[in-house]
Amino acid sequence: MQGKQMSAKLFSMLVCVFPTFGVQVEFMSTGIDLALTNVHPCLSTLLQEYEEVFTVPKSLPPHRIHDHKIPLLDNTAPINIRPYRHPLSQKDAIEKIVKELLDSGVIRASHSPFSSPIVMVKKKDGSWRMCVDYRALNNKTMKDKLPIPVIKELIDELFGAQVFTKLDLRAGY
Repeated sequence: MQGKQMSAKLFSMLVCVFPTFGVQVEFMSTGIDLALTNVHPCLSTLLQEYEEVFTVPKSLPPHRIHDHKIPLLDNTAPINIRPYRHPLSQKDAIEKIVKELLDSGVIRASHSPFSSPIVMVKKKDGSWRMCVDYRALNNKTMKDKLPIPVIKELIDELFGAQVFTKLDLRAGY
């Protein structure tokens, strides 16, 4: 089995899931095969009861009552960076990813004066990840007064905890 291993201690047993290996369960879209593992019946029941947690969403969550704003420094003109050139080998991947994002509603056609270029990064499995280069926008953004917490402080706060969860998010948006 290859790929990252995620594990959790449940019902005094260690449960391991290898996302890149592809776990296969008929009742779960993630494909975990409980027949290949020694799974406690309580865990099997729990997985069946909450199978919607493991499905890949096909659309955005419900609309929220507020819109996200990015506060810019005073007198900042719209940030409009030309797209980077991409080799022909990446063009098909770009079109496929953009189509998936459009179809799922994650992105939409825009006529905004703002534009940031994309960068394609090769994943370990050989497929492509599309990233957006927001460095120019970040340089013109007002800095938060409450920055992201320091990781070492957060880890210190875990002292004494008995249950830990690790999430490997499928898409970071």
